[in-house]
Amino acid sequence: TNVDATGAYRRGASEVENIEVIISVDSGQKIGKPLLRKIVATLENSGIITDASVFGPKKFMGIALAPEGDVHRRIDITLVPSDERGAVLLHTTGPQAFVVHVKEMAAQQEYKLKEEGLYKLTTADEEDEKIPVADEQDIFDTLKIPYTAPEDRF
Repeated sequence: TNVDATGAYRRGASEVENIEVIISVDSGQKIGKPLLRKIVATLENSGIITDASVFGPKKFMGIALAPEGDVHRRIDITLVPSDERGAVLLHTTGPQAFVVHVKEMAAQQEYKLKEEGLYKLTTADEEDEKIPVADEQDIFDTLKIPYTAPEDRF
C-alpha cells in the first residue's frame, strides 16, 4: 500500500488550494466503501477531516484541516489498485497539458493511456492488453521516453 499526495503539491507548489491523495491498494485487498470509511474515520477522529461531502466506493471528497492549522482545504482521497497507481499518479499530478502530451506520445506507439491504466492497442476483435503500471516510471519505460520529474512538468 502506498499513499501519495498529488496535484500541484507533488509538482512543488508552495501553496495549494486542495489536497489530492491517492492510496494504492494491494491486489489482495478489496477496494470499496468499507475500506474508505475506515480511512476517513481515522482522519476524522484525528481532527483532520472536518466535513464529508461525497463518499463513493473509491473516492472521498471533503474538507480537511492540517493539524495545528487554521485554514480549511478541500481534500480528495482516491483508492486505486496497485497495478494502476502509475497511471492515476500521472493523471492526478498533472498538469493537464503534460498528461495530454504523454497520451499523444502513447497513441503514436499504439498505446492508450487512461486514468485506469496503460493499454496496448490490439485488433478490433481483441480486448486491449492492460499493462501493469505500479509507478509512473513504468509508463515512461514502456513508451521509451525519458522520465520527467513532477516539478519539471509544463
